[in-house]
Amino acid sequence: MPSINDMPELLTVEEAAAALRISRSAAYERTMRYRATPATGIPVIRLGSRLRVPKHSIVMMLDAVHVMSQGLPKPEDNDQNLI
Repeated sequence: MPSINDMPELLTVEEAAAALRISRSAAYERTMRYRATPATGIPVIRLGSRLRVPKHSIVMMLDAVHVMSQGLPKPEDNDQNLI
């Protein structure tokens, strides 16, 4: 599988699924969720009868997961506990 950087600017749902390492049907389900409620799911646009996923939205999703996996910074020893 090519790197996300080597992929075209608009991905098929299958390409997006491969980049996210989820199944094709899971990707289609998440694109349907996005079309119903844009705050959730995989961002998708319709071009005629075709669905395309903007590469930048996949990159942003992967970046968000990376940030979340890093966890919160540990409090310093001199920080006071909030009551």
